[in-house]
Amino acid sequence: MRISVLGLLFTLSACGGGQGDDTPTDAEPSDTDVPTSLGTTPTPTYNTEGVTFYGDVEPILRDACVSCHQSDGVGSFPLESYEDAQPWAQAMAAAASDRRMPPWLINDDGTCQDWADSKALSQEAIDTLVAWADNGAPQGDPADGISEPLPEVARLQRIDTRLDSPEIVPENEDDPLYAPNDEYRCFVFKNLSDRDTFITGFEIDPGFDPIVHHVIGMTVDPNGPTWSGDTVNSDTIDAVDGADGRPGWDCLGTAGYDIREKGYPVTWAPGMGAVHYPEGTGVRHGADDWFVAQIHYNLIDPANLDIPDSTGIQLRLDDEVEHELYFALADGLITSALYGPFPDVIPPGEEAYEYEWSMMGDDVWLYAAQSPFSVGGTDYKLWGVMPHMHQRGVKQYAMLEHGDGSEECIADVPQWDFEWQLTYFYEEPVDMAFSDRLHVSCTYDTSEDEAATLPGWGTNNEMCLLVMMISK
Repeated sequence: MRISVLGLLFTLSACGGGQGDDTPTDAEPSDTDVPTSLGTTPTPTYNTEGVTFYGDVEPILRDACVSCHQSDGVGSFPLESYEDAQPWAQAMAAAASDRRMPPWLINDDGTCQDWADSKALSQEAIDTLVAWADNGAPQGDPADGISEPLPEVARLQRIDTRLDSPEIVPENEDDPLYAPNDEYRCFVFKNLSDRDTFITGFEIDPGFDPIVHHVIGMTVDPNGPTWSGDTVNSDTIDAVDGADGRPGWDCLGTAGYDIREKGYPVTWAPGMGAVHYPEGTGVRHGADDWFVAQIHYNLIDPANLDIPDSTGIQLRLDDEVEHELYFALADGLITSALYGPFPDVIPPGEEAYEYEWSMMGDDVWLYAAQSPFSVGGTDYKLWGVMPHMHQRGVKQYAMLEHGDGSEECIADVPQWDFEWQLTYFYEEPVDMAFSDRLHVSCTYDTSEDEAATLPGWGTNNEMCLLVMMISK
């Protein structure tokens, strides 16, 4: 099996299902699109009589929805006006009540950190949407409407470079254990910038959405040693690039067998949209560094075979940042597949099977392709997280056990949805130390499975991954 053991420690695996579209593509909802009942909608917690679009609903949509749902946004229909929103009143109320929309999976009730740019709706906002829908979605007085311009569309506001992968027809890895219906393909871009720079944001533009299930962008020093130390990275990449007659090379892992990465500035999965790193932070990319993009193709659906893809990677670059970020991709379930005689497995027939793993705070740096000795101290900062599981995932929880014995929640996902895999940044970074112990638990529903689920990189495997954005 063509896998780099060290490289696999830093991989981000397959993501399930599509690009997270929350609505049909039709301009207007059909009768089957719009729920006729809101089911177990909670009783409103305040007086919702007289709720109208202008003055009540419009501010909620402006705050939590319109950055995606506008004419040039990523949402599949606009919510800019009363005329836009009224046909979707019942659907919006149902989605908000179930907390499916807006897509914000992380717990934001104040019990587990404060999150920047939160889209989580308050119960009062949900009650307002429900009351508006139940009362027939009245318009109200347009004079009470918001006169300010629409919020910025949820895209990368400044694109300094775009990289497009060569067009390729993906082929199955044919790995029956760890990627039975998938291909991992890497492509190198040797001239990202003519100067030292920092990647401060990104947005992925999949070519053929249904099969592009993750993208990892990696910084590689072409003159640096490979993991084995037998040669330099440029020699290895040049030897494998196109060697099988197709663009790029096979890279089940990260950059591929023995290729040593410096960092992982881009970790994208479906539903993510544009990612803007916190103000004053970025991931270093040297003038001589190469940028390697790994694209995971999910080929589980026969209807998606033999269709070409070329995916775009859009980057925002800045010359200086105050804090240099590193992305640590840590997963105890995947690690179990690399050590010991047998990997950990997720047993079948369980509605809520909980898997737990932990590591010390200094080991986190190893999963960012960095030596802990290079940190320059034992204290560092955690700026954000990206939780990740596959289709069987139900919940994920992460906490720090500090050296003094106290505990601190750093991420709580009570209702996992693999179609909305977002990156979450804190209002203020969390203090971490080498003496801290990170604990992560993932809960899976395998009630419909007849066989155990292996950890791995394929769509049908599972992960318990927490991507962490850290700085010295």
